[in-house]
Amino acid sequence: MPYEKIGFIGLGQMGQGMAANLFRGTDQLIVYDQKLASSEPLADLGADVAESVTHLFSECDLVFLCLPSAKEVTALLFGE
Repeated sequence: MPYEKIGFIGLGQMGQGMAANLFRGTDQLIVYDQKLASSEPLADLGADVAESVTHLFSECDLVFLCLPSAKEVTALLFGE
């Protein structure tokens, strides 16, 4: 696999399933969501939970985002 660690941000209704499917294909998934409880199902599967977005980006070779709109993506990547 060309990417050693994959990150996933946004574990809402769609993100939960997407991240779980990614985890089935790799054992190096790091997840993050503003709501810590949203990370628990992935942690139960064995995924690592990042302490912060900065931590996730510093650890991962590839990061997927599953956020509600471009507004949230822009805020996450560039600040409000």
